[in-house]
Amino acid sequence: MTNLEKFEVIKEEIGEVGSIAHLHYYEKSRSYIMKDKLEYCEPGKKYVSQVLSEALIVHVETTFYSVDNGTKMNMNWSGKGKLLFLKLLLPFMQGKIITQATAELEKFKKLVEMYGVDFSKSNEKIT
Repeated sequence: MTNLEKFEVIKEEIGEVGSIAHLHYYEKSRSYIMKDKLEYCEPGKKYVSQVLSEALIVHVETTFYSVDNGTKMNMNWSGKGKLLFLKLLLPFMQGKIITQATAELEKFKKLVEMYGVDFSKSNEKIT
């Protein structure tokens, strides 16, 4: 994912409801961490999580559907800012955030469809 430097599971196992991961990002000369708590998981079909940072609280639902020879993905996002300027600005940024997150998931989906679950050795850059 763009700007994601490290994904660190700190509680439970990946894909287990209640698991918590820290997502370490570096963007515009600064580092920040977002906490992702998995609230619901139907493997390969639906994932619901709460994402927290110093500035945001976000609820994300991602659903996958098999379509012909591929996968259709739907993402529902709702959130609120913790800081005053974000509380005011976030409603205007929501579309951009969804677009960016959807693009990131599309890249991920292409990698998985091309290489399966172990795509880490792939040298191809997906755009």
